[in-house]
Amino acid sequence: MVAHVAIATWTMAATTWTLERLTAAGADVEALRSSCSDKAALHEQLKALGVAKLGMVDLVGDGGVLKRVRREGAAGGDRPPVPSRVKLRWVGRLAADGRRFESGVVETALGDGLLVRGLERGLRSMARGEEASLLLRPEYAFGPSGRPAAGEGFADVPGGASVMFEVELIGWTAPKREVWEMGAGEVLDEAARLKASGGQAVGAKDYTGALAAYRAAARLLPDDAPLEGYASLGELRAPAGREEEARQLLVACRLNEAACCLRCDEWAAAAAACDAAVSRLSDPLGAEAEANVKALFRRAKALSRSSDFGAARRDLREAARLAPTNREVRELWSELRQAEERREAGGKALLAKMGAAGGRGGLYKGIHLKPRRRSTRPSRL
Repeated sequence: MVAHVAIATWTMAATTWTLERLTAAGADVEALRSSCSDKAALHEQLKALGVAKLGMVDLVGDGGVLKRVRREGAAGGDRPPVPSRVKLRWVGRLAADGRRFESGVVETALGDGLLVRGLERGLRSMARGEEASLLLRPEYAFGPSGRPAAGEGFADVPGGASVMFEVELIGWTAPKREVWEMGAGEVLDEAARLKASGGQAVGAKDYTGALAAYRAAARLLPDDAPLEGYASLGELRAPAGREEEARQLLVACRLNEAACCLRCDEWAAAAAACDAAVSRLSDPLGAEAEANVKALFRRAKALSRSSDFGAARRDLREAARLAPTNREVRELWSELRQAEERREAGGKALLAKMGAAGGRGGLYKGIHLKPRRRSTRPSRL
């Protein structure tokens, strides 16, 4: 823990604890450490001496890294993995007299050896937003060589000194991994996470962000996703027993992708996403008829916006056969009929205009083609 210096203090929450009080609770801690080689026995002795009474947790089992939570972090929050990038606010103090040797807000790598190992161990136990005090023995801090001051106004860390870090874990980000680095279960979980992220973006009306998330999720799942389009079915990346979960997730992502494409006026991409969804349905006329109707409806909408009215009619007829009371299908059918009528009326008006201009000749007005003159020269044999 720390050398038994009477003036040693550190602040935890609103209470100031001193080595005098710890010693009064029962013993000389350093003397106890030097006489106890069994880590488990030492841990129990430290508890008996009052370390547990201070609300501290022994993170390594030998009393070398003690932690007290000052403010709880996010409920059920994950802990930063190794490696990851962590952002933290910290104050480092000498345990002997409380002088600061470093402070600030930093973003650094966890697992790269940039931090002393006791601080790394403490950070790995913290949730996002958590504040904690970490008391480190010299071998978990700066060792026998110590460390020079971080700048003007800060103290040197002498060799063999115990230190205290007051830390707030602001946040962390795990490094991006390539698909080939993940196991099948990790790929499936990451795709589900991306789908959930897309749903949040839709809730915020960020359809471009949602579209990116759904596309990323869908592209994670097929083992041999084609470079262009979605013609290749291929096998799905899924652990044994979760193949059906992966298939259903892929269908949902493609349908959601199509819906976002329609919001973003990407008609061809919407139709392609629907093609991909339909190709993955295992029972389109039975158990998955609802998903089939969604795909047919969204594809018909994309086709109608592209003026491919014939293909749109075919999809809507099939959707109406599967869901005869579907209001959206009926409304789109009415819109499609009106759009075709407008196009037909526009065509008739154009023909009438052409006739008023003198039939087909009106289209070529101002262009006079003369017949080619026949040569009078004798041909050469």
